[in-house]
Amino acid sequence: MIIKIGLYIIIVPLIIRILDGIDIAKIFRRDRLTEAKIFSLIICLILSYLLVEFLLDFTSTFSMQ
Repeated sequence: MIIKIGLYIIIVPLIIRILDGIDIAKIFRRDRLTEAKIFSLIICLILSYLLVEFLLDFTSTFSMQ
């Protein structure tokens, strides 16, 4: 559990940094900036979850062998 929390602490800022390079606001209308930020946050959380779970499964697979 501590490893999972540590991975989230490392991965979430990394994903936020990566998503800052993508202009998600272009997808939305000009007056919908709040919705674009919420969408970006949701995408960040989804990608972080997927990456952390992948890393945990990947390491557990190799530790079993």
